[in-house]
Amino acid sequence: MAQALLVATCIAMFVQSGQLPQTPGLAIPPGWGSGDVLKCWSSLANTEGCVTSIFSSIFSLNFNNIAPACCKAFVAIDAGCFHIMFPWNPFFPQLLNDFCARIEGGARGVPPSPPLSA
Repeated sequence: MAQALLVATCIAMFVQSGQLPQTPGLAIPPGWGSGDVLKCWSSLANTEGCVTSIFSSIFSLNFNNIAPACCKAFVAIDAGCFHIMFPWNPFFPQLLNDFCARIEGGARGVPPSPPLSA
């Protein structure tokens, strides 16, 4: 579990700084360096402080540090990205969506994550 948290934190830092796509040989879980993952995280990475505040919220379930601009970026993400972005916590996207709905004034349904393959 601690290793997964370390990997997630490292990915958040690299995505936030924009270094992940240019970092050849970065030891990340299979599939996390794919174009889909980068595309899914890109709008959040382009919003200052967003990736950091989202990862902080994942571990604390405290959403108060998420800025309205981050919510706007999150709400704009294709719903098909959620199971790619948050594979370890399929309930997090709905929690964040509910929080952002209060800020943005509207909610959208978050589809359930597909079952994990064995």
